[in-house]
Amino acid sequence: MIDPLLLLRTGDRLAFDPELLKCTFKTRHGTVPLDSKQLLEVRLHQGGHGVHRAVFLNGSKLAGLLGPEQIILPLKLGPKLNISRDMVLGIRFAAETKEDPDLACARLSNEDELFGRLSDEAYVVVTDFGTVNVKPKNVAAMSFDEADPTRIAITLWDGSTLRGHIQQEALHFEIEPGPVLDLHVGQIVGLTSPRALPPDDVVKRVEKYVAMLSAASYQDREEAQRLLVEMGGKIVPLLKKYLTDADPEIRQRITVILERIGSEAPGGSAGNPLPAAFGQPGGKVGLLMR
Repeated sequence: MIDPLLLLRTGDRLAFDPELLKCTFKTRHGTVPLDSKQLLEVRLHQGGHGVHRAVFLNGSKLAGLLGPEQIILPLKLGPKLNISRDMVLGIRFAAETKEDPDLACARLSNEDELFGRLSDEAYVVVTDFGTVNVKPKNVAAMSFDEADPTRIAITLWDGSTLRGHIQQEALHFEIEPGPVLDLHVGQIVGLTSPRALPPDDVVKRVEKYVAMLSAASYQDREEAQRLLVEMGGKIVPLLKKYLTDADPEIRQRITVILERIGSEAPGGSAGNPLPAAFGQPGGKVGLLMR
């Protein structure tokens, strides 16, 4: 733990009470409040340009402009100082980041990198074969066409690729922990999500078979194990949470199942790579299943 510090261009460091510091952050996604509990630091003077960057505890980096111009700084010892923003080099809130490898990552054209989750209910994508509704929790990756940002390639939980025109102008993305941002599709370079989940019907089947792993009948337990193995690597993210189940029979059989089907990410690779870039041969908009 460290005391939150405001660093001045003079080299002075001022310890302050983060609960009483009130600042906002004007970004191209709108003005967002800054919560000291969610932040690592705010960097102000970078390379001579006027862009500031808020760095969140989960490693997210968000460009913007810190406000207000006159910062009322509540010192840790009690009194308050009125400090010009132009005198501030940076504000440090915590000692280190707390990164979560399970969070989705959105990469933006201004080099911002955000970690969290898509918070929309669904996306409407028009393909050559019809209109499809896509739920964010089933998305492993997205990439956008630079010439036409509405053209999108979506890699789904099972490795299949959906290509078409997305009807939403902006995607809602929640930094965890942090604010919800409206990301215009023209600002997004790509998105990856290491914890893409299968549809609800597949989840229910997995839950049913896992419950059978502790059935009284040995034959039922063996059958449930066989069915889960047959479902393959696409259900690995769903199975891993049962490695700490209270029932030792379930824990043991889940371990065996994972060993048999392998613990690779859906699609056979770790990290859910982006779909093939637009403009490559064979890049026709449509629905491609592999």
